[in-house]
Amino acid sequence: MSEDRWNSRVYRAYHDEEERSAFDLFSTIPLFEGTEALLDIGCGDGRLTAEFAQALPSGHVFGIDSSPQMIQEAKDRYGELPQLTFFLQNAENFSFPIQFDYIVSVRTLHWIENLSAVFQNVFHSLKRFGQFVARMGAAGPSVLYRSLDRLYADERWKNLSLVSHYFPQTSELVEQWLYDVGFRNFQVSVVPASHSYGSFFELTKWICCWLPHSLGVSDSNIIDGMSETLATYIYQDQHRSLADPISFDWLNLYIEACL
Repeated sequence: MSEDRWNSRVYRAYHDEEERSAFDLFSTIPLFEGTEALLDIGCGDGRLTAEFAQALPSGHVFGIDSSPQMIQEAKDRYGELPQLTFFLQNAENFSFPIQFDYIVSVRTLHWIENLSAVFQNVFHSLKRFGQFVARMGAAGPSVLYRSLDRLYADERWKNLSLVSHYFPQTSELVEQWLYDVGFRNFQVSVVPASHSYGSFFELTKWICCWLPHSLGVSDSNIIDGMSETLATYIYQDQHRSLADPISFDWLNLYIEACL
């Protein structure tokens, strides 16, 4: 696995936007009988995975993530639940001895370049009539993407040869990949989502959660400087004072597929 640049402590403190997306997804799942098997791809620190486990007291719930820090945090916080287990595995090649009634993923798939491999793995891991539900970033105009382009071009970071590890997709490409691996019953929707931050500091800390992974940079001083720069660009794009709270939209893909 690649170097782990996720910080579970910072993620837990400042990733409320991801948590809101997670519980929005949770509300779309039909009522459980309580015995189903569920897999959470990109479980992070395990908060949503634990909610699923609480709804499936006689089921089997697995959470996977490629970050050792995140998996350890999830085990430390929720390992006492007997129906819940966390594993250090990649979405492209996970393997389990059982198939699943549900496979879910919240704001993880945009970190993965080879989504076709993920969808193929999901297809073969679902039971008959099983359901795959996911939320991920969508390609399209966005204040965040415009601001990131400015960051890449900033002379202060030129020597780092920045390469993005963030891969938002179009609905058309996702639909094609789902079809190619064998899904015939699916829906992919582009949905705008509003992100709100009470201060420049809150926005900067949220950026610090994911920027190291996105750009492949580990130095904390560089990340702090880049995060503040990116937050400034976002404020400038929205013509807001740095003393104000800020809100902006970007596009998400909502994916639902059934066998």
